[in-house]
Amino acid sequence: MNQKPETLFEAFVRKARPVVPPLPENLLDSVMSRLPSDGIRYHRHRIQRRLTLGLASAAAIAVLILTGLPTLRQSVTNPGERELVFKLEAAEAGTIRLVGDFNNWEGEPMQREGDFWVIRKRLPRGQIFKYAFMVDSELRNDVRADRFVDDGFGGKTAAVFTD
Repeated sequence: MNQKPETLFEAFVRKARPVVPPLPENLLDSVMSRLPSDGIRYHRHRIQRRLTLGLASAAAIAVLILTGLPTLRQSVTNPGERELVFKLEAAEAGTIRLVGDFNNWEGEPMQREGDFWVIRKRLPRGQIFKYAFMVDSELRNDVRADRFVDDGFGGKTAAVFTD
């Protein structure tokens, strides 16, 4: 019989490969005897249940954190507009007004809700709007904003994109 000659690489692999001793004949019986008597299916089910509960708990915590922390919450009002909720924590403030390029920086009064001040605005979709808060008589940037853009005076101001 004519065999194909072995390449140098194949010869190297054959010689370098460790010799694996044969498995003991009773290995399967030995492993199976050490398994719990109620079977592996029960343990797999218990692990899957714990994993599912853990993932569900993590998802619930993430939802609570993400819905509780944002400064702005977005909800759909109609296809051409986006309703934004601007929110600022300032328990010490007497009055707060929302100022931005959407209201010619004139300011709109915000309402106190506990330690927070809130205002809801409907803005056209697909645009970037700059904004800030006028706390009493001091202009304050939204430090929890998703993005910041150049304010035109060498600084940065909060901005929101109404996607």
